[in-house]
Amino acid sequence: LIGKNAQKQALANPENTFSSFMRFIGCKYDQVTEKIKQVTYKILADQDNDIVFDCPAINEKLYPEDILIYLLCKLADDASAYLGEKVTKIVITVPVYWDYLQRKIIRDLVQKADLEVLRIINQPTAGSLAYGYNKPENETVLFFNLGGGNCDISLQEIGDGVFEVLSYTGDPNL
Repeated sequence: LIGKNAQKQALANPENTFSSFMRFIGCKYDQVTEKIKQVTYKILADQDNDIVFDCPAINEKLYPEDILIYLLCKLADDASAYLGEKVTKIVITVPVYWDYLQRKIIRDLVQKADLEVLRIINQPTAGSLAYGYNKPENETVLFFNLGGGNCDISLQEIGDGVFEVLSYTGDPNL
């Protein structure tokens, strides 16, 4: 289940509902000891100190990457059904604090889901693209992305089809 159905499921079955799992992509168990306390499901370390989620409902251990592949496939299938044509290319937005490894993991997982990544864009930068598209005048704008348990901020100069990120920061534990 994803979306609203998953939110309803989380109330009745929190130990088998994996919310905010993206914050664990590309992290080792010993890097996220504080974040582990913020979720309702059980997080373990495998033999390589990688994060695995305990899923008692199916008696399995799932990696965050497994859940992401499922989610990407489900969303692409839903979009394809809605559009009446197969979705094969996507643009991914990620938190500004994500490093190269996390972005590479996302790119690799998207390819495993038989999708092509056109771009990986910082979330507030994506907001500026939507705001500044076809803006003839130059502006300096501060963009906030609030949601998903994090806060991303980006200061950008936009106008004449050019988007320049002047500065950015983020807090993964809003």
